[in-house]
Amino acid sequence: MKKEFVSYETALELKELGFNEPCYGYYIELKNPKEGILEIGQIEKETIGINAPLYQQAFRWFREKCNVSHYVSQDWDSVKNLGYDGQIESLDGEININTETFAAYEEAEIECLKQLIKIAKQKL
Repeated sequence: MKKEFVSYETALELKELGFNEPCYGYYIELKNPKEGILEIGQIEKETIGINAPLYQQAFRWFREKCNVSHYVSQDWDSVKNLGYDGQIESLDGEININTETFAAYEEAEIECLKQLIKIAKQKL
């Protein structure tokens, strides 16, 4: 189940960008700024924590706030799958980014999320 949530570092970046949607989990911040403990359940008002969105929530937020979406596809040569690459596109056609090819689908998806964060930092 934990693999469905964005990483702690990504959750921090999303918070800085203004993400404040209800989530099924949250991170409890530790003294080490690169670590957090994932707890399942919504943040209670007295809890100090950071919303931990599911990947699908993060991608939806970027579509709604920045008009930018992504998709991941298989990269094939004539006979075999070479891996997975991502595509970032804005609805107005201004942005069109292809990621490098990754061995795993999830790696390509994480790279798409990193690219969306970069774009949002420029737009917001």
